[in-house]
Amino acid sequence: MNNTNDALNNIFGMGFMDDMHDYPNQTSNIRYYHRLKARIINSFIQRNYGFDKTFLDAGAGRGPYCVIASALFKKVYCDEFDTAELAVAETYIKGKNMKNVEFLHNDLTSTSYADNSIHTAVCSEVLEHIPERQKAANELYRILKPGGKLLLSMPQKNSIFYRHVMKVQKDLLAQPEPTDTNDLLWHHMQHVKFSSNDIEKIATNAGFTVITRYGANVLPVGEKIFSKLYAIPFVFNIYVYAEFLLEKIFPRFASFYFIELQK
Repeated sequence: MNNTNDALNNIFGMGFMDDMHDYPNQTSNIRYYHRLKARIINSFIQRNYGFDKTFLDAGAGRGPYCVIASALFKKVYCDEFDTAELAVAETYIKGKNMKNVEFLHNDLTSTSYADNSIHTAVCSEVLEHIPERQKAANELYRILKPGGKLLLSMPQKNSIFYRHVMKVQKDLLAQPEPTDTNDLLWHHMQHVKFSSNDIEKIATNAGFTVITRYGANVLPVGEKIFSKLYAIPFVFNIYVYAEFLLEKIFPRFASFYFIELQK
């Protein structure tokens, strides 16, 4: 998937993410959303790195952010509840000889980390999957060092993007769970239940202070239109940079709401 004509990699970089995920094609919306979010997470890691510090990706999935953090932190914890995803992360990262990354399987509501043991952490698109999400947020607060930073993100139900999806798929949330386990849209939409205020409340109830707010993905562009934009690099660049501007001005209208937190 990596090539010089790939507009996404030309804008965002981080081409290694293509080797860690099974995207259906180069113009997949999912691939684009991953890069939008990775841009914010990468910036957070670059601003809070420390060669004498510890980094945790809580709910790391296949571990792309651990790859970034490996070069910038003394110790990196790649923590994922899904053992299949964790195995993919471990195979890839060990294959790249990143020896400071440790792979752990934890329930985020009760982890094996000591109190005040983590300097910097990321928890992106995880808490919406956990029924006891407040307990998980409390746990993240417990293990972070005083003054430590956490970047937290969750899907945001009041975003322009998800309001559009819910309008188009107005009966989706009322449907029972489909027998087709590959119905990713149904499963994904079950987790879009939180406003930006709800997300912040989870964090502040745990004890965190909100430092900065970010958004990823404002424009509600479907797969077909996205593919057409992608086919014309000049137009695609305008689209992406318009997205960047809107995210910055209206983070609360973005489909993925990020808050930078401090203990």
